[in-house]
Amino acid sequence: MPLHEDTSPLEMARRATCKAEFIAALSKLRKASGLSYSQIELKTDHRYRVSSSTAQRLCTEQLPKHEVQLRAFLMACDVSAEAIADWVKEWQRLLFS
Repeated sequence: MPLHEDTSPLEMARRATCKAEFIAALSKLRKASGLSYSQIELKTDHRYRVSSSTAQRLCTEQLPKHEVQLRAFLMACDVSAEAIADWVKEWQRLLFS
């Protein structure tokens, strides 16, 4: 990999060719945020709570089933609104491919 290549979680999601690669990008995002799965649960909005067990599954084995679930996870990780739109676009690309 060239030294200048972006390896950020969002860029990983953009380059993902399968669901497992997108899940790996979510995992990298969570680790970069420094949040535990329990902390993610506590930071999610009361309108759509992502439990710690769901957060763990999203980072290890399961693509988010609903856009609102992905958005809640991303907001808990302090992703900007602009970047959330990019994440959703990449999630939709993989979900519907």
